[in-house]
Amino acid sequence: MTGWFALTLIVAVVIAVATIFRFGQRAGGEAERAKAVEAENRSIKEVTDAQDRMLDASADAPRDRDEISSAGCAMAPSRPVVVCPPVSAYSRNFQARLADEVTRLPPGSATERALADYATMRDQSRACRERR
Repeated sequence: MTGWFALTLIVAVVIAVATIFRFGQRAGGEAERAKAVEAENRSIKEVTDAQDRMLDASADAPRDRDEISSAGCAMAPSRPVVVCPPVSAYSRNFQARLADEVTRLPPGSATERALADYATMRDQSRACRERR
C-alpha cells in the first residue's frame, strides 16, 4: 500500500509541475506579444508625430504667389548649418591588426578600394571639423 501511495504522490507532483510549467510558458508568450504590440504602437506614434509635424509645417507655408513674394522679403538671412560626421578613434593595436589584415588582401580587392574610400571620408570629416 505504501508503494501505491508513493507512486500516486509522485504522479501528482509531476502533473502539478507540468501545469505550472505550461502556465509559465503561456505567461512568457503573452509577455512577448505585449512587448511586440508596445513596440508597434511606439512606431505608429513616431510616424503619426512626424506626419503631424509635416502638416504643421505645411499650414505655415505660403498659399499663393503674393505670399511667397512677401514671405521671401520678410525672412532674415540664414547661415547654413554644417554638420560634420564624427571620426571614430581606433587604438594602436586595432590599427596594427587592420594593417596586417589589409596586407593579406589580394591586390585590387573590393575591400581595399572601400577602405581607401573610407580613409578619404575620414580625412574630409576631419577637415570639416577644422573649418567649423
